[in-house]
Amino acid sequence: MGKLERIKKTITEFIYYPEHDKRHETEEYRKNREILTKQYGCYICGSKENLETHHYGCEWAEWNSTNPEKLKEFLLEFDIYGYSKKYKDKPITSPDDIRNLMVLCQKHHRHKFYGIHNMTFPIWIMQRIKK
Repeated sequence: MGKLERIKKTITEFIYYPEHDKRHETEEYRKNREILTKQYGCYICGSKENLETHHYGCEWAEWNSTNPEKLKEFLLEFDIYGYSKKYKDKPITSPDDIRNLMVLCQKHHRHKFYGIHNMTFPIWIMQRIKK
């Protein structure tokens, strides 16, 4: 195997979040989080410890600028738990829909070096297939 190469990049993102209500934990979110965290471990490492859920197709703050039909199509393409196929005839009316949630451990969700909120997606997702 070749020598490990370290590359340091500084990336600046400009993110526009449209006006939205302050996020609150809905009953739909609580129910779906419970279902998913009982069935699955972290999508990246499989851990069953410190589980959280991530809105992976549409962040909560982006809901007001999201086309629900396009989100539904996207989630059907990336149907990681099979719920998009199961509910393909049901409209998506909230970002807390079970089809839009991914189970992650705290490290792969919010850690400053390994979390999905702090890395570009191509680098973050590679953690799933590393040795």
